[in-house]
Amino acid sequence: MDGWRWLPSDRSWRGAARLAVKVALIAAALNLIYALIQPMNWLEGVSVYNHLVPGRLRFSFQDQNTIYATTVVRLTQMFAQHEISGSPRVPNQTRIAFLGGSSIWGYGLSPHDTFAACLQRDFQAPDGRSIRSFNLAYPAPSMLRDLITLRRALQYDLDTVVWFVGGIGILRPRMFVAPMLAYNPEEVRSLMDELNISPPEKAQPPADPDFWARTLIGDRARIVTWTRDQLWGLDWLQRGEDGIPFGPSVRYRDPDPDSEGEGVIFDPNFPLNPGEVSDVDFMFDLVAAGHQMAAAAGVRVILFIDPMWYAPEGTATLRYNEYFPRWYFDQFQQSFERTAAQNGWELHDWSQALPNESFTDSVFHYTPEAACELARQFVPLLQNREGE
Repeated sequence: MDGWRWLPSDRSWRGAARLAVKVALIAAALNLIYALIQPMNWLEGVSVYNHLVPGRLRFSFQDQNTIYATTVVRLTQMFAQHEISGSPRVPNQTRIAFLGGSSIWGYGLSPHDTFAACLQRDFQAPDGRSIRSFNLAYPAPSMLRDLITLRRALQYDLDTVVWFVGGIGILRPRMFVAPMLAYNPEEVRSLMDELNISPPEKAQPPADPDFWARTLIGDRARIVTWTRDQLWGLDWLQRGEDGIPFGPSVRYRDPDPDSEGEGVIFDPNFPLNPGEVSDVDFMFDLVAAGHQMAAAAGVRVILFIDPMWYAPEGTATLRYNEYFPRWYFDQFQQSFERTAAQNGWELHDWSQALPNESFTDSVFHYTPEAACELARQFVPLLQNREGE
């Protein structure tokens, strides 16, 4: 049998089996230990931003335009990378945080050309103080996401919160639609418990991760996101940009908004027709909860209805644009204004604050010049109201 000596002996097989068992046990132990201690819960609060590199001007989000960043969805990591975490108050300064969706975040704009950036760069408060503005908006509208962001932001010594609200994020059936909420279940649950917020019918808050998702293997996407975010910090230090802004040729056009009919179509999961929406379908209770939190911290809240593109006069009778039929947006506006008056909220309807030529790739996104025009219109509103 000398010709068969190349085959492994029984002893070799037993050694390989013992090694495989040891590796499997070590891997299982590592995953168990990781699941128990959850090191990413504290590591997400550690960041190169605001230490080795400057803090980001807005939360990190990646798509085909914002290519010099990775999408960050965990709230602790989002604030660790943001400049608000490395910007203590200085004398003679007013500190303003902005909440809202992609238009306030600045989709299609450089982070240096957003509403918040222009306000800080080009203007000062009516009383002569400098303006320190923090862009805490995030793409895709969500009232509940804005609330968990607001609760965290109130730890940073703010004077004013500017909250942009639109007709999409305010709709109650969409309470849990924003993907970011699924990655912050503990924040969502604690906020809803603290403020006694009820979920909409047939909807549940995002669930906590199961055991497998808490293991080293199950949590690998979270580890990769954190690592990529730190590495992109080097690019942020050099480039100071997170994407490629739209060029001047990008302008929104919709020759026939009425082709969409009279239904609310921005979410196929929640089709709505005339007569199917009432005031209780708008999440004004979340707006009230935001005021409650801000008041406890001594922070002023200024509400705005998002600017948007309107169909030119005579071109559409059913819809204002591809997102909103007239009946729906009119009802949202009137309900919001009535509720704000009843509660003493400071609300400004800016839905028509910009001409149609200002909008770029959608009915909500606008040019750098338009962002600065909004900043110009905003500054006089910082004047203290009578009695304050």
